[in-house]
Amino acid sequence: MIAVLVLGLTYLFGQAYWGKRPIAGNPEPAHDLPAYAELLVPVQAYRAGELPRAQAAAKWSVDGIKLPEGHLIVSSPGRPLAWVSNAAVVDIQSLWLRLAARFDRTGLWPLASRGLSGDLRRPWSDPDDLRYLTDPGDVDAVDAKSFLAKQVSSASPTTVDVPVAPIGLEQRTQPPQRALPVTADHLGQGSLLILVPVTRPADALNALGWTHGVNYDLSEAELSAVLRSWENRFGAVLTTVDFDAIEVEVTRPPGADLSVPVGYEHYGFCPDNIDQGAGTLSAYARAITGARTWSFWWD
Repeated sequence: MIAVLVLGLTYLFGQAYWGKRPIAGNPEPAHDLPAYAELLVPVQAYRAGELPRAQAAAKWSVDGIKLPEGHLIVSSPGRPLAWVSNAAVVDIQSLWLRLAARFDRTGLWPLASRGLSGDLRRPWSDPDDLRYLTDPGDVDAVDAKSFLAKQVSSASPTTVDVPVAPIGLEQRTQPPQRALPVTADHLGQGSLLILVPVTRPADALNALGWTHGVNYDLSEAELSAVLRSWENRFGAVLTTVDFDAIEVEVTRPPGADLSVPVGYEHYGFCPDNIDQGAGTLSAYARAITGARTWSFWWD
């Protein structure tokens, strides 16, 4: 009886707290659940959304949600790629969830960004960085399995210190879903908000023209192809894109039985996670077992 009373009070307090949290642009709460709850978010849109004209980007609303002031992100050839807020959003989690919940209608996938070491201009507003943003590639032309197999082909036995089968992209914890239960509770406060016109979250990296895996000769189309596979197999959705790092929320994370083969895929996707992080595949596999957030950083 006491436990039920405590849980009830916790729930009511969570609702009251959530409803009073300030957000940029619109004072309505993201939903009527407490901050620790999941929200079922669509991960397929009927079509990629439309960006505003440059002169209208400063004050823009999306499906009734008033956004903070922002501007367009434009590739070096001059193509508008996405919209980004001019300043950090006060409550990025709340606004992110409200926008993600409308993705199937808007075709605009939200992302958080912390820039580079706290410098929010980079790469989205820095003139030197913007020169390297490219027009999107063809994700459909990429064979994710062949790409990852090639990337891990030169891995040393010291790094891959446990037996692991060749990459087949067959292991999964779910079939592909049209909507996934996300929390966005890992989004960093002090983040910018980005809206990217795509039909699925995995394609946002490619649509942004993001090129910061370039030191490993990785294209954004190749990375998005792998993200598509993880989205289908593990309910993993891209939520954060920084200058040289990304984060993915994993709604159906692999357990210990799959952590080694999935960790091997991670090594092909982002070698620095092991080479400059865990050190070995076995150590990395233990670290990602059951993890709901995957982080990747390219030196």
